[in-house]
Amino acid sequence: MKKQKHQIYIILFVIFTLIFGLILACEEVETKPEKVEELTEEETKEIIKDFYVGERLVIENFCEFTIHSIENYEIADTDRQPEEGFRLIAFDVEIKNISNEMQGYNVYNYEAQDSDGYVYGYGFGFSETKDPFFGAGDISSGQTRRGWVTIQVKEDSEIVAIIAQPLYQSSPTTIKLHTPLKP
Repeated sequence: MKKQKHQIYIILFVIFTLIFGLILACEEVETKPEKVEELTEEETKEIIKDFYVGERLVIENFCEFTIHSIENYEIADTDRQPEEGFRLIAFDVEIKNISNEMQGYNVYNYEAQDSDGYVYGYGFGFSETKDPFFGAGDISSGQTRRGWVTIQVKEDSEIVAIIAQPLYQSSPTTIKLHTPLKP
């Protein structure tokens, strides 16, 4: 009898604790709203510039950016070809951090736009890139990174622009190519 009473008290204690916990969890919790830094229209505006391959472009006070060349790219390995109806393009990118802080950069921040307005991003795969691969990482103030970005595009598309955000802190920049890259 004592043992049963003891078990009943334990069960009641557990049930009471669960109910009390649920009540506390369901009550409104007062939170302070996080301070959200609002960007001005000027800060969020994409930069669009006419740009020639080989020309150095200074983007805000963050970086110097150059596309040294752009070309159609063919992979020698017949097992690792682009999807049916697509081809690869590659462009040689160089960035220099001219800010006073370490900045991040990433190959995924580059896209190619064709004459029909379609935009193609990086994503074909690391083993299918032209070497030396551009990659991703951090770049110290005054340092330079250079490498190839490889993107899969429609087989018959004419590439007319490169859209880039060279460093995480810089604005996206659309670079119009004066000579479209044709198949």
